[in-house]
Amino acid sequence: MIKGDEHSTVGNQLAANSTCEIPHHFIDKLLFNVNPQQMDTLQEIILNTPETDEARIQLIKEELAAGTYQIQSQDIAAKLTERTLQAVEQPEMA
Repeated sequence: MIKGDEHSTVGNQLAANSTCEIPHHFIDKLLFNVNPQQMDTLQEIILNTPETDEARIQLIKEELAAGTYQIQSQDIAAKLTERTLQAVEQPEMA
């Protein structure tokens, strides 16, 4: 487990390498119960995951302009639930 000021260092590294804004008060409260190898893997995944899907954005813009875009709230809820369950059920990284 990362203790003391170590969690701030990790959070600051992630925030420095990202274009999204993460409130520092949130970063300062992050505590991770992972070993250093798991932390390196998680950091690699976070830093290499694109923040936007440009093709999807373009499609939505076109649908909005054409007046055909429809929000599928049930699909959104299902994906959020699925991803949450995957995160909870995912076995520990070796």
